[in-house]
Amino acid sequence: MSGVREQVDQWSVQVWEWVRASQIRMVALAVIPMCVFVLLAISPWYVLHLRDSASWPYHVLFLVKKGAVPERGDLVAFNFRHSYMEKIEPVGRARPQIQTDHIWLKRVMGMPGDVVTTKGEEVFINGQPVAEGMKQDRFGVPLEVTKTIGQIPSGFYFVTLPHPRSFDSRYYGPIEQADVVGVAIPLL
Repeated sequence: MSGVREQVDQWSVQVWEWVRASQIRMVALAVIPMCVFVLLAISPWYVLHLRDSASWPYHVLFLVKKGAVPERGDLVAFNFRHSYMEKIEPVGRARPQIQTDHIWLKRVMGMPGDVVTTKGEEVFINGQPVAEGMKQDRFGVPLEVTKTIGQIPSGFYFVTLPHPRSFDSRYYGPIEQADVVGVAIPLL
């Protein structure tokens, strides 16, 4: 009798585990389509961006509010076009680690009308230090701080990150408003 009871108990445990696993599957099957629906519903106004660079070490997932006009200090998502690469001194050096025609995230430090100056490798906006440049990239390829100094024109932003190896406006100058996808909000 005890052998039958043990078998029934074992079967009962297996059934309960199957029910629990099925409940988890059912919840997942309900949650995943809801998430997809929400993402599709908000896609005209928002997009999710997964960070793929170590220059912003604090977060991995961002919600980008499309079309939002950035303010000083905002984290922006923008299209890093090949034309920005052409502004990097010395010109013509191969930089295969840099992905062009890709969305990048940087913090807006300079707004239209602000004045960008350099002293050696240090970059200033309105007289305040915002970044220090490197003499070479991590592969040993020479690198120079941007020669684009003076007043930031209307429709442009100077973007940087605090990471010492951040590849940003200190090398390629201000980015165009037309390339800004929107303001990025860290999620994870």
